[in-house]
Amino acid sequence: MSRLVIVGAGAFGRELYGWVSRSPGYLRPGETTVFISDDLNALAAYPRFDGLLLGSLSGYAPLEDDRVLLAIGAPAGKRAVVKTLREKGATFASFVHSSVIVSDDAAIGEGAVLCPNVVVSCNASIGSFVSVNLAATIGHDAAIGEFCSLMSHVDITGGVKLEAGVFVGSHACVLPGVSVGEDAVIGAGSAVIRRVSAGTTVAGVPAQRFFGSRPKS
Repeated sequence: MSRLVIVGAGAFGRELYGWVSRSPGYLRPGETTVFISDDLNALAAYPRFDGLLLGSLSGYAPLEDDRVLLAIGAPAGKRAVVKTLREKGATFASFVHSSVIVSDDAAIGEGAVLCPNVVVSCNASIGSFVSVNLAATIGHDAAIGEFCSLMSHVDITGGVKLEAGVFVGSHACVLPGVSVGEDAVIGAGSAVIRRVSAGTTVAGVPAQRFFGSRPKS
């Protein structure tokens, strides 16, 4: 039995379920879509998903034909889940919605998720397990490191470099050629005009270091 296993049964997981179900040719013949989640009540309020939650991550045993697709926004959460699933021998899937425009010379890594209306320009690279939400744009020669998460309407302009695990909030913009260090957080609506150090949270226009609580994802 072939299964597409969506990891995460929150809003992102439910969205992915709808998109893959309506993407001609994405699901294999006879393949079913199911969920795993540590929140065993995550789908209880949604009757259309009755019986589709297999159980928790710890209890999941991959079948030979399973494809695993991540529906997790937090970069640290993605890292932890991928580590656990690799140890279980899981095979990961990527998803690129049919409305996405990807340049022929762009590169997309294992386990990436590109949501509707994303644009990836020439010579851009997207690392493994990156999620790019609705209508985000990635400019020419930009490099997005593994486990990054870009929320909706983000604008990553030409030549930008995001190191691994960066989280970029909705409607944020990173100006051409700017680098953002590993595990940094860029607040929603921010305009990043200069380098952001690793592990730093920035917010505002122009973006400045934010000393309050880190944004929740």
